[in-house]
Order: sequence, then C-alpha cells, then structure tokens
Amino acid sequence: MLMGTMARPNSMSPSQSSRRGDVLFSIAIILVPAVGGAIAAYDTQLIILLGSLAIGTVMFIFKPAWFVPATLILSCTALPASLPSAFNVSGFNIPVYEITLAIAFVIALRVGIDRYTRRNLGILSAWLVIGTVIGLLAGASAIRIIGDIRNPLQMVTAFVVAAAFVNTPISRECAEVMKWVLWLSSVLILLASTTGLKLAGRSEAAALGGAISDVTRYLTAATFPALATLCVCVSLALLGNRPLSTTWMWTVPSVLILVMAFSRNHLLALGVVILATLLSIRNARPFMRASAGVLMTMAGLILVVFVTTSSQMSDIPGMAWLGSQIDGYTARVVEGVSSEALRKDPSALYRERENDSIKASIEQSPILGHGFGYAYQGPASNMGTWGQEKAPYYAHNFYLWAMVKTGVIGLLFVLAAIAFPILRAISRPLRSFEIALAATAAGMLAVSFVAPMPLGSPTAVILGALVGAVCGLRSASAADDARAADQSSHLLRADGKRVAGIEG
Repeated sequence: MLMGTMARPNSMSPSQSSRRGDVLFSIAIILVPAVGGAIAAYDTQLIILLGSLAIGTVMFIFKPAWFVPATLILSCTALPASLPSAFNVSGFNIPVYEITLAIAFVIALRVGIDRYTRRNLGILSAWLVIGTVIGLLAGASAIRIIGDIRNPLQMVTAFVVAAAFVNTPISRECAEVMKWVLWLSSVLILLASTTGLKLAGRSEAAALGGAISDVTRYLTAATFPALATLCVCVSLALLGNRPLSTTWMWTVPSVLILVMAFSRNHLLALGVVILATLLSIRNARPFMRASAGVLMTMAGLILVVFVTTSSQMSDIPGMAWLGSQIDGYTARVVEGVSSEALRKDPSALYRERENDSIKASIEQSPILGHGFGYAYQGPASNMGTWGQEKAPYYAHNFYLWAMVKTGVIGLLFVLAAIAFPILRAISRPLRSFEIALAATAAGMLAVSFVAPMPLGSPTAVILGALVGAVCGLRSASAADDARAADQSSHLLRADGKRVAGIEG
C-alpha cells in the first residue's frame, strides 16, 4: 500500500530502487534536451511546463503525498502578476494547482477513503452528473458546461483528498505550509500597498459607491485561505483548546491579509464561526475563560488602532499610511454594513438584480433546473469582459445558482453531502479540531449567500478541504470508538470466563 511506503521510506527493495533510478534516468534523457531547446527558443511557458513536469514526476515516484501541500502552496499564495501560475492549452487557462490537485486526488483514492466519505462523494458526483446531463439535453455548449462545473469539481476532489489525509502526518505538514504561505502572502500584499507591486487577483479602490479613495484593497488567492485559517484559530481559542497566543504565527498574517482585503464577508464568516462554536460547547467554564482571552486580544487591537491613529503619531514614518488603511477599513467594512451604505453600494444593488433574474428562471423549472451551462440572464455590458462572458452563468448566491442549474433536487444533494456533515459535527462533536473545522465550513457556507465559495478559486478547494477533513475526522473517531468497544467486549468475555472457572 502507498501509506506503508510513505511510512517506511527505507523499506524499498534494491530492485524497486533500481527501477526507479532507471525511470529517473529516462526522464532526464528526455527532458534535458527539451529544456535546452526551450531555453534556446526563449519559450518561457514551455520551460515552466517542462520544469514542472520533471519536478512532478520525481514527487510522484518518491513523495506522492507532497502533492497535497504543493496544492496548498500553488492555490493559496498571493503572487506577483508577472509570475505565471497557469498554462494556456487550446484556449483553456489551466492553473498549475489544478494539475497537482488532480494528482493528489488519484493518490487519495489509492490510499483509500472510508465509507462515510464514499457516500458523500457519490452524492456530489450524482449532483454533477445530473446537472451535466440536463445541460446537454437542453442544448448547452460543452464549454459553458465545463465552465460551470470546473470549480465545483475542484471542491469535490479537495473533499476526497482532505478526507484521505487528515488523519496522517501530511495534515500537520499542511498546517506548517499554510503558515508560511500566509506570511509570504502578507509580505507581498504589504509591498504592493507601499511600493505599487502588481499582484495577481483584484486590486481596486477601497471605497463604496464609487467614492474616491487613496487606499487600495487586495483580493488575492490568499484572502479566503487566510479567512479559513483565522476562523479555525478563533474557534479553537473559544473551545479552550489552543489560545490565540499559541497560534499567532497563523493569526497575525491572516489578519493582515484580511484587513488589506477590506471585505465585509469576513465579518459574516467570523460571526457564524463564533455562533457555531457556541452551539457545540457542552461545558461553559472553559468557554468563558477562552472568551476572556479573545476579548482581551480584541481590546489590545482596539488600543493599537487608537494609538496609531492619534495626531501625536502622524509624524512617525509609516504611521500616515497605517492610519489611512485603518480609516479605509472603518469606512468600507465597519460602516459599510449599515442599511444606508448597502442601499448605495453598487455591488449590493447588482446582487439584488441578479437574484431577481435567477429567481424568475428557477420558477420555470424548479425541480430539476435548467442544467449546467444555462444562462439565466443577459450579459452585463457595463462590467467589462467578465460581465460579457461570465455574468450570464455565474451568481453570487450559490444556493440560488445551484437551484437554477439543478433545481431543488440538486440543492438537496449538495446540502446532504456538505451541510449535513457540518451540522452533525457541531451538534454531536467528538473532537475540538473537528468542531473548529466544521464551524469554519459553516462560516464559508454563510458567506456563499453573497460570495459563492464552491464557484470560486481557490475557495472551492478550501471549502471542499474543510468538509472533507470533518468527514475524515468523524470516521476516524467512529473507528476508534468501535475498536475500544470491541476491546472492552473481549475483556468482559475474558473476565467472565475467568470468573466462571473460579466458581466452577
């Protein structure tokens, strides 16, 4: 088995080692001339492709489980815009992390997944198949169908990978990798804000309603991974399992990334995480102690904000920039949740029009929907290329999107496979880490009413990994309980026989 090979790296027989050496030699014979030719032709994309292929082949042979943290690095790191992170193949833009995720999925299936995970995988697969068949029967183009299912498919594959590896040492390695991914991303975002470095993703003025602002918000690949990480740390702190003082290496870069994103969705996710954690707690005393620690941390942050924005600090280098960031965050996020601000927010108004259009389409086919690839509205001519090509097929409310594509039946399939494991973990918790992951996944599902996690990149991977980890931990706990019960029954039978022998 693969896991046995991973656990005992030195157990390889000489013949196996020789075969692997032959494979590597063959790869070198093929790739060295190819890389040389690519360099001679100055084809940067070909060089990156060949280099990635060589590294990936070596990893697959010697360290297949490394594809899991590699996927996190490639999908969750904020990168400079000049650094290519995808390949263009016949008009399709393929991110590198999709390739590593697909390989990790194959490895996860080889490692094996439990019956609980297989059942949820079957439900999600049925949802995707039903929507695809309906779309094909309705005459939707294959390209549009692929566009609709691409990110949900990433969610499903990440779900399987997380369920397979959450109970292995790879999960600890992923936590360490995420820590450094967040630190690197936060440093790059700060550099972008202070030096004008161009980052991949969205960067726009951090003002609502078209107001002029000299503060820029950065929505990068690291934004929602940072949110998920912060939510997990806050939940563990409230549970009394891991105080924030022990997880600051994860929380500090996460907070920096989220502040620079200037998004109100993050407050919604954190609120749901806190509520879900509260509902799972059976003993209030540890929660009260942990809450006091969290409140003290928040009070310290408020004090820092008050000091840095005071007029006495304005002459210190960097304080003017910091003060403008805090003012921008207060104006967009804190004040932006008011009903008056939402009535003037163009993005909120667009979502309302979008919801009206999608509800009208749902009424035409409420049971099975219109299938993947269905355009429920016309192009948004005032929103650039995205409005022309993506807006007719995309919706900010994931649940309405699922209904217009696959009807009530499809939505129930999704909720059965994703929401039920989360609710089960929160209502009948077995481990603190399981609660934290489930609460974080619940926060992501709440955000999906206004920012669809299963339809985004890398948010689909993050949500799938959270739910898959919950399922994997639940199955492992159930297996441990079954083994403990079996051992107890054996002991009881042995004691019974011994007592019977004494009495006889």
